[in-house]
Amino acid sequence: MKPPLGFEDAVHNIARFANAQNAVSASDLFAGHPYFKRLEGISRQTLAPPGKPGETPSYWYFERTTGSYKVELRRKNGLAAKTWQLLNPKKQVLTKTDVARYDTTFEGGPHQVSSGAQKNIAAFGKIITQAWNTDPTSFDLPYFQRLVGRAILTRAVDAAIPAQDWYPGSILRPLTTYTLALMSSRMQADGLQPNYEAIWKAQKAPEAFMEEAMRVAKQLLPLLQEIPEEQVRNRLITEWVKREACWDRVQESDIKLSVGFLSTLVPETRVVRHREVWPSKATLLWQSGAWRRLNEWNQQAGVLTEGEAEIVGWAAVTSQFRPRGLRLTKLKEAWDRAADHGFV
Repeated sequence: MKPPLGFEDAVHNIARFANAQNAVSASDLFAGHPYFKRLEGISRQTLAPPGKPGETPSYWYFERTTGSYKVELRRKNGLAAKTWQLLNPKKQVLTKTDVARYDTTFEGGPHQVSSGAQKNIAAFGKIITQAWNTDPTSFDLPYFQRLVGRAILTRAVDAAIPAQDWYPGSILRPLTTYTLALMSSRMQADGLQPNYEAIWKAQKAPEAFMEEAMRVAKQLLPLLQEIPEEQVRNRLITEWVKREACWDRVQESDIKLSVGFLSTLVPETRVVRHREVWPSKATLLWQSGAWRRLNEWNQQAGVLTEGEAEIVGWAAVTSQFRPRGLRLTKLKEAWDRAADHGFV
């Protein structure tokens, strides 16, 4: 059977590949999409500044096809291999699942990231496909530099949390992801973002960012550890963090960013311009009570998936309708599925 080439076909087959003992992963299915080819091209042409005195400029090597970094290195011998590795350090390799993790985290989908790399990249693929179809030129050098900035911040937090005396162990990835997602959500609410240009030039996470991240992570930790009885039957943190209810709980917490940290940020610039038609329609549906009607209809019809039913249930009762990213995408999927099954 010929493998699908693009995101859309790949997404339809994701469950089959994710559940099978198969060497073909979801990320491999997406390798041919123009988005990844664009990232590959930019990464090969863009030298990053040296991170420390005495170091040389180097590339952030985007690995579009699995294992390509090792393959390219093996083609070289002796001095040529050492020179190539100096220009392309292993610590600066970016995989497709890395890219999906970093962007989805900062765009408000920590529960999706916690569902696993392959499920996350499937969801990420849908969002990128829509954005690419809207404006492929927005995936440019500033976009790539922002992506590298998010990689630098995420990896720095990954490295810093285990050294904290309050960290209990075992939940590093979820704690990092939820910490950064909450910080990003709070920043976006104020129209702010990290200074990605400065992060690119320094090639390291700012001290102010790291201090704030550790403060937020410490406050957020109990929200991941103390699982509501009605949410997860087996009481495992690894299952709880996959639930959108976990993300809602974190967002609704009273954890705020410090005034000092906010002063280090810059005005937000949305590098990728998403299509605005659906967000406006979704808001109008909420104002007219359509999400409440869909929620009641689905309780009888049982058409929506568990995740879709959960997000529609939220839209039916929320007093503030401001969905973004994956939540907005899930609402669109739910609405389309319901319409296909006769809901009007």
